[in-house]
Amino acid sequence: MFCENCGRALPPDAPRCPGCGARAELADYCGGFWGLTAEGRRAAAPPNPDERLIAQRDALRGQIARRDRRERRLLGVILALAVLLILSAATTLYLLSRPAPEAESSRAPTTQSEPRTLPDLFSGDSGANP
Repeated sequence: MFCENCGRALPPDAPRCPGCGARAELADYCGGFWGLTAEGRRAAAPPNPDERLIAQRDALRGQIARRDRRERRLLGVILALAVLLILSAATTLYLLSRPAPEAESSRAPTTQSEPRTLPDLFSGDSGANP
């Protein structure tokens, strides 16, 4: 049952409404129709939003906040990948635009001697020490 005056839910067998003090025997709920009681009197208005509705509202706000955080995180990942792609493209273009190194044949000829083996290097006949 609900109070006819303020719409607050009444405890069972309460003589008066705990919210406004109106007599509880005038309040009657006819089983689902808000408007008339079983005796034809005006019934109480629907109650104010209760805890269930407030909890549903808070749950929806939490879902929206989680979705927003996921979207921001995804946007950050996309931006990081875009920066990496731009940096790698810039590095590739820089490396491709540099002139190629000269080939070995175009360099000045160097005098090459016969390759020396390890025993020759440590023997005394190399001429480095008398």
